[in-house]
Amino acid sequence: MTSEAETLVGAMREEELACKERSVAGDVVPRPKQSLESWINCTPAKGCERFTSSDLPLVHRYAEVWLAEAVELLRPTFRSAGHEIPSVHVSIGFTSTGYRFGSKRYTQAMCYARRLSIDGINEIHIAPVVKTAEGVMDLLMHELIHAVLDCRHGHGPEFQKIATDVMLVDSRSMTLKQTMKSMIDQRKLIAQLGRFPRKGMNC
Repeated sequence: MTSEAETLVGAMREEELACKERSVAGDVVPRPKQSLESWINCTPAKGCERFTSSDLPLVHRYAEVWLAEAVELLRPTFRSAGHEIPSVHVSIGFTSTGYRFGSKRYTQAMCYARRLSIDGINEIHIAPVVKTAEGVMDLLMHELIHAVLDCRHGHGPEFQKIATDVMLVDSRSMTLKQTMKSMIDQRKLIAQLGRFPRKGMNC
């Protein structure tokens, strides 16, 4: 665990201890809904809806900084699986297909091939309708796989192999056990990043 993550965990532990002390003193104070460690390691079977990523401290003020840091934190995961994330630009914005208010079908994220960028770098856009850190992280990992392949092969076997290698949560070939481990690993990264600094649009 990095020093930043340790700081976040320490802050939440101090808050919990402070609440306990005030309760002993007779003050009526709300207790933290759930510890950070419990949220990181929870599974649907355990029930962890009381604590969400929105309850995390704000570490980065701007979404693009959060996303850039997330890419760097994901590099070891990809590298250990034998895949290197190329240089990427990640930003918040609607994709080339746009968005129609009230529409139930739209593209949440898109990766653009290097040949389309003046810098020769993959561009990733994540739509501002995605509201949770978990949702953003899922989309980011998905689009980073496209970046590794430079937007070739669609969602074919090449894409699916990398998705399984890096344990993308929505990989088609992962077991339930692998999916649970992937969710826990993802929450560990989100704990370091803090809550996503944008609440999204009411679309």
